[in-house]
Amino acid sequence: MRDRIITAIGSTAEQVHVQQILAYNEKGALEALSQLKGGVDFDELAASPFFDPLTRGDLGWFPRGYLLNKQIEDAAFSLEVGQYSDVIATDVGFHIVKVLARDPARPLSPDAYLALQERTLRRWVEEQKQFADVVLAPQ
Repeated sequence: MRDRIITAIGSTAEQVHVQQILAYNEKGALEALSQLKGGVDFDELAASPFFDPLTRGDLGWFPRGYLLNKQIEDAAFSLEVGQYSDVIATDVGFHIVKVLARDPARPLSPDAYLALQERTLRRWVEEQKQFADVVLAPQ
């Protein structure tokens, strides 16, 4: 049954390439957003020592259903290439995301493919539980 369920997942999917600015407090995120609106380059700000000088906030390519945080994913897929979001508050901090590129049929990375398989199977099991009528035999 598992094999039947996961065949619905193709080898390609719509994906976005996203960069983020992650601040650990709202004040820092709002200041970053203000700087962006004032004309500061997103890439330069993301690479600053206050945010992420090593990866420049690059989240890479991902399809829908891949990220653990649905708010960030929803924001990323609602933006056009080159646009950035408002501040998004999550459990790990305050994010501003920018879509660098979008591909309607990009090949899934092995990691994304496995994550989508796992989520699809989990969703199927949850749906089946709704229809199940389990009766325990007396002992």
